[in-house]
Amino acid sequence: MARHVSMEIVRAIKDYILEDVDKEETVSELRRYKKEFWSVPDYNWYRYGNILPYYSQIRDFYAEHGFEASDDNEVLCASFCKCVGKAIDLILEENGGE
Repeated sequence: MARHVSMEIVRAIKDYILEDVDKEETVSELRRYKKEFWSVPDYNWYRYGNILPYYSQIRDFYAEHGFEASDDNEVLCASFCKCVGKAIDLILEENGGE
């Protein structure tokens, strides 16, 4: 049975977003996305930030971190987008707020 997505996966996504990037530039870009796309759960970072663009990559990422992912692509994407949004919020919180 799938485990409920927790802060553990959100932190893993946060680390993934910040991996091999200029942190200051990325944080600035995340702030811009959040301001412009505030009504979208992931602030459009999943679509335009090029983070794990394929369903199979998302499932692999979940598996690598001990989570099962939905077989339904829409459910998978919706869940992942919410986690991406929470990860962005965490990044911004840790870097001086929004």
